[in-house]
Amino acid sequence: MMLFFDRTAGHMVLAALLHAALSDPDHPHPAVPYADIGDRFGVSRTHVRELLAAAEKIGLVKLQARGGHRVEILPRLWASYNRGIAGGMFLHDLVYGAATEGASAERHLGENSSGRTEIPRLGRNDALLGQVSGIKWSAKYVAYRIGARRAGGTMAPRPSGASGGTIAWLKPPAVVCRLAPVPTRCEGTRPCHYASYARPRRRGDRMKRRDFTKLFIGAAMLPSAANAQGNPEAPKVGFIYTGPKQLAASRVDAIMNGLRASGHALPQVEMVMRVTDGDPSKIDPMVMEILGKNVSLFLINGPAALKSAKAATKIVPLIAIDFESDPVAAGHAQSIARPGGNVSGVFLDFPNFAGKWIELLAEFVPTLARIAVMWDSATGPVQVDALKTTAATLKIQLDVLEIKVRDDFLGAFAVAKDRGVGAVIMTSTPLVPASVKDLAELSSRYKLPAITMFSEFPRTGGLLSYGPNLLSGVRQMGMMAGKVLSGTSPANLPIERPSKFELIVNLHAAEALGLAIPTSIQVRADEVIE
Repeated sequence: MMLFFDRTAGHMVLAALLHAALSDPDHPHPAVPYADIGDRFGVSRTHVRELLAAAEKIGLVKLQARGGHRVEILPRLWASYNRGIAGGMFLHDLVYGAATEGASAERHLGENSSGRTEIPRLGRNDALLGQVSGIKWSAKYVAYRIGARRAGGTMAPRPSGASGGTIAWLKPPAVVCRLAPVPTRCEGTRPCHYASYARPRRRGDRMKRRDFTKLFIGAAMLPSAANAQGNPEAPKVGFIYTGPKQLAASRVDAIMNGLRASGHALPQVEMVMRVTDGDPSKIDPMVMEILGKNVSLFLINGPAALKSAKAATKIVPLIAIDFESDPVAAGHAQSIARPGGNVSGVFLDFPNFAGKWIELLAEFVPTLARIAVMWDSATGPVQVDALKTTAATLKIQLDVLEIKVRDDFLGAFAVAKDRGVGAVIMTSTPLVPASVKDLAELSSRYKLPAITMFSEFPRTGGLLSYGPNLLSGVRQMGMMAGKVLSGTSPANLPIERPSKFELIVNLHAAEALGLAIPTSIQVRADEVIE
């Protein structure tokens, strides 16, 4: 596992891989797309590819598909990871035990004439400490040699003749421990291996393995946001994410990368985040909850959340990523160049974009005459109006099927099949990324080629996606947020368009639908999933 820690951003790539695997235990081969991971952590996709290739060479992972979209974690990596977690849990217990007993002793014991506070060491911690500043202690489970350092304070042994099981702290009592390697044999009857220490049988206030795993991954992936907790100088930034919770961490990473790229002077922010997991009923209460935290800036994902936030505040700056609304027509801004209110962000010029979906489906199915459009009315009419205009030009009939909740997709596919449509377009809505697995299965079951904006669709078995790179768009939002935190008013911050688009095709899904991928699409595709 040290391979990952020896490479630039390697520990973050490892954390992303483990997070993907632990977030979805039913999916044995998590996806860590090279391009997305590179954008998140500020490295090239080539760097990520070479890192995982090196991990495959030494037997840690097995790459099952191009682009990092199916990565099998092999037993050797899991074993190394488990040893690391066990060691980390041991260190947590060691430091926690020393700190809590020291604090307890300082509360209950007075200072002696030498200015030292006597801290009795109970049997369990005597065993854990091993050797402290040259004094040998019994080791019930393990034996370590610990050196103690802290500016302004040291740890010293009791004078000769003092009772056993006691050490003395010179003021201040806090201590930082430095641990040497584990010896091969120890005193006592238990095995001398730190991994054996982290067991469910231990009693008392311990950190569980799952909790430590979350701490490890969170610390590796979100350092700036985590370290800002409790820092009075760190600005509070609200963020509501309306997609699935398993994708939320990648969005926060992209925001933090954008903040850093913007040149924002403050090194930390405190993020107040809520995730709706694709449930529209959670948007209004979560918006109010975030605003109730007195945030300095509110980052918003999607048109429904933006509408709710704009209705709730005219003061707090709102920076949105909204690929479904026309910001001027919706009343969010006076103009693209000068929004003039408290709203700015990244918006998609949908009328110029919608025709691409129909054109791509027509390349797959040259005889295409009728398309079902699954549309979430909460996102507004912009997408449907643009699709109708393009369809009329191409002489293709559209059947618009309204979707309000995720369960509506099943009935919509059945209706589309009964009406004899030749393909399906799923417009941009938080309901789609929260349902991509089900949508891929429905597309295959009803033999209907389908396209959407979200790259998760072909990566979970759907046919194809075309649209802005969502992480790149979130990073743009983070850069705009950095400008606002540095003093720019959203009224004077021009609205931006997505800068990166991608076409992704799933070869296996095409074969299952009885389709051949046209050469013209293979040449243009950013990624072909095999």
